[in-house]
Amino acid sequence: MKVFTKVLKHILFSITIVLTGFLLFTFVLSFNVNNTLMSSKYHETLLAKNNVYSYVNDLISASINEFFKNLDTEEANTQNAELLKILKNTTSPEMVNMNINSITEQIFQYFRGERKNLPDLYIDINMPSGQNEYDQAHVNARNPDISEQIKKINLQSILLTLNRTDILEQLKLIKFVYFVASHITELSIFFSVLMLLIISIIYKKTDAIVKWLLLALLACGFFNLAFSVVLFIFLNKLLPNSIYFLTIAMPLNSELILSYIRDLLSPLSLFCFTLGIVFSIFSIMFYFHKAKLMGILKAIKVLVSKLPVKSKKMLKYGVTVLVLVFIVFGMGYNLYAFKSGYDSNNFSSVVSKLTNANTVTQVISAKDETIYTLQVKLKDSVTDEPVPNIKVSVSGHSKTPQKYYNLSEITDEEGVAKFILGKGKFHLSFTSPVSDINYSLPAPFFYEIKSAGITILTVNLEKIKPADGIAEIEVLNEENNPVKNLELYLNEELEIEPEQDQKQDDDSSAFTDTETLKCYSVTNSKGIAVFKLPQGKYNVGFSKSKFPEEYIIPENFEINIYSDYVTRYTIRIENKTEESDPESAED
Repeated sequence: MKVFTKVLKHILFSITIVLTGFLLFTFVLSFNVNNTLMSSKYHETLLAKNNVYSYVNDLISASINEFFKNLDTEEANTQNAELLKILKNTTSPEMVNMNINSITEQIFQYFRGERKNLPDLYIDINMPSGQNEYDQAHVNARNPDISEQIKKINLQSILLTLNRTDILEQLKLIKFVYFVASHITELSIFFSVLMLLIISIIYKKTDAIVKWLLLALLACGFFNLAFSVVLFIFLNKLLPNSIYFLTIAMPLNSELILSYIRDLLSPLSLFCFTLGIVFSIFSIMFYFHKAKLMGILKAIKVLVSKLPVKSKKMLKYGVTVLVLVFIVFGMGYNLYAFKSGYDSNNFSSVVSKLTNANTVTQVISAKDETIYTLQVKLKDSVTDEPVPNIKVSVSGHSKTPQKYYNLSEITDEEGVAKFILGKGKFHLSFTSPVSDINYSLPAPFFYEIKSAGITILTVNLEKIKPADGIAEIEVLNEENNPVKNLELYLNEELEIEPEQDQKQDDDSSAFTDTETLKCYSVTNSKGIAVFKLPQGKYNVGFSKSKFPEEYIIPENFEINIYSDYVTRYTIRIENKTEESDPESAED
């Protein structure tokens, strides 16, 4: 029994060393990644170094001209046509550079969870000189052209207009990776302290605990060195050969992508290599000079031994309980935060798409082993109805025969697109030839055909839930000063649920009376009331019971809500002593 216990303790000793070394390596790596790779300032430097600004400028100009050349205006709705008009007329080099910097900063705010929505694309439409915002509101009211009223567009709106939901999915995947990395940084420390506590309880001798610590540090150095070597080989050997797969997903030059990735990851490889050397030398040095370290620890132990027996026990158990409480509370809090963040960000959909949970594969064998047919079938995830008129593109190299394929087909009335291919791994992407589509298209993915015959790949598509739009109603008095604490309401009764976790802007408030299903909003300190509603027309009025007596209450007015758009209306209210009518204008 003693032999078995001794072997078990040795196994536990070795396992905890490796595990702790890996946890320390994970902490150092995630800490470095969070402060470099996931930093907007770091990327701005790399963007300038690799001349990305000029390249993207040329690419945008060429892409927009080509897009407009092939655009079927009869299929594009009015709102999308206006949006595309804005993009065409406002892509000057200065605006492109400004937007790249702005998007770089805001995209990392989105990844960190500091920003709920994707970055905004700012539009270069300047207000005429000598004209204030109030006068501009009246100009906008007389000019129905929406391009004169929009100052910025959210990136999500642009991607949805261009039917690039695959990019939205990829951005959400990056956000999920960052979310996991940020929690690993903290959890790895708590798990490392837990390993140390376990070893301290099992091995009560100071010599064994010190040896364990030095070996764990050596293991951390080894993991850093191994990772550095693997990353170096990847950047210089594997990446150049596999850059083809990246250029399929991103419309950028392969040399530019290769250069950017190398500049991005080479410092990380050097950092891990340096840290691995330092940790290894440090642990080996202390191991050979362990006697001096043990002398210091023994001196501390002698001082503690002079304490009364009762005090020593209290100190021992007190420190143990304190460390244990710290570990349990820290790990519990982080796991709870991870679960809450996972649910609130709906990362389950990301995991589902990573595992291709929305796809089903069926293989029908063929007698002729040289025929490889891929049949992609798209259907509604709820009704199982086929989804026609979706463009499916397949590209890649086959092993048997040695051939490159670049094919595309439109799904027929049965939601099916067929391809004659070879044995190998292929890149599948989905786009819509029309501007309006009711389904969220899956992100591009790689699929391997292994068996001869007909491979039926069924992809379940989810319907797009129409996004709400926002109307900002600005209320000014005759001096153009904002009027706060005015209550506005919608005449329509809506069957909507209030968003419990929605944060209010400034001191503006919007709420729903669940009994009458009436929507209200109160102007904030800037005189702005906000309504977030489904797309449509609404009739808005001011609550008489909460309207100041010194002003004339305006008549009810109509607002238009557009999906994924923010529209501002400016209302001017007059004093009772003056005879004038209320005016309204869109900003």
